[in-house]
Amino acid sequence: MNKKYSIGIIYGIAGALIYSILLYLRYTRFARNPETFGVFATFSYFAILVFFFFAARARKMQTGGIATFREIFQSLLLTILITECGYAIFNMVYLHRINPLFFEQFRENTRLMLTKAGVEKEKIDVQLSGFDNMTVQYTIANILKGLGMWMLIDCIFGVLYASVLKKSK
Repeated sequence: MNKKYSIGIIYGIAGALIYSILLYLRYTRFARNPETFGVFATFSYFAILVFFFFAARARKMQTGGIATFREIFQSLLLTILITECGYAIFNMVYLHRINPLFFEQFRENTRLMLTKAGVEKEKIDVQLSGFDNMTVQYTIANILKGLGMWMLIDCIFGVLYASVLKKSK
């Protein structure tokens, strides 16, 4: 393996595995309540952003502590690409093969929670209408579109990380 790409590949595979574990936990443990589901999703994404920072730092250390913006960002871009592809693959497999009824179950859990909280039926119906297009959002084509969007957002953080960590001779 080319030393130039080793950090990106290793951290990318590790990131994909970490993201898959976090997604599995989100879908199996935190889907009973939409609030905890959202909080855990936010926590998961911030954890991945921190992981990307460590990947950038590892690349800088690999070069002896002196790395250009390009060296750091190039490695981080590979890490982001592999991690986000792992995210997309996990979502496609889990939501289309392992648990295709996930959004129906999540909708029902949300309805039960709102009913227990004493929310009026009209407000519950309005809240649940947002679930009508969830299965459309998670079609394979839309997951791939989302992949591009999240890679772009991650790259913005990658640019920031590379800018902070770069150090010329």
